[in-house]
Amino acid sequence: KNGDWEKAVALIEEIKMAKRVPITASRMYVKAMYICSRAGQSLKSLELFRDLRKQGISLNMEMYRTVLTSCCTKGEKYEHVMEVLADIKANGLRLNRYMYKIILSACNERGKWQDALTLLEEMRHLGFTVDEPMYIETLTSCLRGGVWQDALMVLDDMVLEGLKPSLPTYNKIMNSCAKYGQWQSTLKLMESMTLNNVKPDISTCIFALRACKKQGQWKQASKILHEMDRNGVTPNLEAYNLALASCRKDGQIKHALQLMNSMSQSEKKSLVPDVNTYNAVISACVRYGHAEQAETLLEDMITKGITPTVNTYNQVINCYKVHGEFDRALMLLKKMHSSNVSPDIGTYNAIITTCKQKEKDSSKSLKVLDLLNEM
Repeated sequence: KNGDWEKAVALIEEIKMAKRVPITASRMYVKAMYICSRAGQSLKSLELFRDLRKQGISLNMEMYRTVLTSCCTKGEKYEHVMEVLADIKANGLRLNRYMYKIILSACNERGKWQDALTLLEEMRHLGFTVDEPMYIETLTSCLRGGVWQDALMVLDDMVLEGLKPSLPTYNKIMNSCAKYGQWQSTLKLMESMTLNNVKPDISTCIFALRACKKQGQWKQASKILHEMDRNGVTPNLEAYNLALASCRKDGQIKHALQLMNSMSQSEKKSLVPDVNTYNAVISACVRYGHAEQAETLLEDMITKGITPTVNTYNQVINCYKVHGEFDRALMLLKKMHSSNVSPDIGTYNAIITTCKQKEKDSSKSLKVLDLLNEM
């Protein structure tokens, strides 16, 4: 009951005031700590633990387990966990398997990956069997801490121990690698999945494609896209858009157009390009200033009823910028206004930069001043 913890604490206070501490005091403390823990009063449980130490009452593993369980509760301060852990080791006691498990869980929740790795190594050194949930807690804490390299090492250790990582486990690491653009690691993970007979799903492929997009690895992105069908995964619109976006860095417009056309060629796919599809292909036109192709794509999407965004127009203007086509950029700006698309700071910056690409012209300079006033 909710009120039991207050009664338990009151009873402990009576024991402390007594002239003679009963022999069963330590058991009473343990019971009170347990009641406080169950009632969500972890701080009270910790205070009783600290009081035990001050009184010089001998502590056993049952007491440590109780207070440690309380401190490892979700939302509690991590330093309290470390305080109890340090006290256990200072007294020459050895953690049991359950204690390692709940501390690893606490490390995961707080992203304390260094402590998790230390505990995992300590368990193996002491001969404890490390099961899959323990590896997962450690691995996830590494991902929370942003150290995907260490997460990969933990995964390798799992496999060496004969444990088979699950699809969600692989996807967690894939997601982390994708955030850092580690496309090589995502490909290695997919190879590991094949070796361990774990079939990738759409999320697996999306994570790999995101990593390729970040680094402009269009060849690898296309390879992943083509292998999806072989693995029984049907590419969706997001998968195609990511593969298309990976073409931007190297300006692979020809490949991007081929990929875009292939979207609707298969009855199984029958995907309809959206604004993100067009934006990705237009962005591939920018590097080498393929303005005509960008304009064609812009007109095509409008014809098909797809409304261009400010980013769409900005990408086309960036194509003009490559060759300093200032007048065409101004014409497109007028078109934006007539289409009720509001220019942003990127639009104006691109147009002004376009003017700088050509020889100085007083009339263009005046137009730039007008643009600055418009901003």
